[in-house]
Amino acid sequence: MCKDLHGYQISEDTKEKLAKAHEAGFRFINFDYQYALELLEFLKEEFGGGWKRNALISMQNNTAEDCILLVLDREEKIVGFCMRMIDGNPMRFGPFGVKADVRNYGIGGILFDLMQFEMEKRGIYHLFFVSTDVPGRRFYERHGLKVFRTFADYQKTI
Repeated sequence: MCKDLHGYQISEDTKEKLAKAHEAGFRFINFDYQYALELLEFLKEEFGGGWKRNALISMQNNTAEDCILLVLDREEKIVGFCMRMIDGNPMRFGPFGVKADVRNYGIGGILFDLMQFEMEKRGIYHLFFVSTDVPGRRFYERHGLKVFRTFADYQKTI
């Protein structure tokens, strides 16, 4: 899926949702190394080793502060994560996820919109990623992304 980010602006709807999220105690921040160990544990527990590996490589390459956004709750615990540039391409988006027990607050949509805005501010005018599942596709389509290629799974029955 992909999207052109030329002139991207955060919508009024997202600004309202962001204000409500702040009222509920959520904070959206750029990655800071004080959260490094907590982020790695969060990713391993919530999403698996591959996501942890992507964040770790970004930290090792000293790009994490430019490529990762976090969501913190009232207790300053990480409840959401978003990154880009996992393969060195600044336009490549993902991975991206929110802790299951806080998914009904609209945090994912806010986080995705903030990442798009950050990318546009940095002169990155195209966003893409390789694949997602059906619920993910619906989410991204609501946020203006388009499918640019599809994959087909085949199985031979003997």
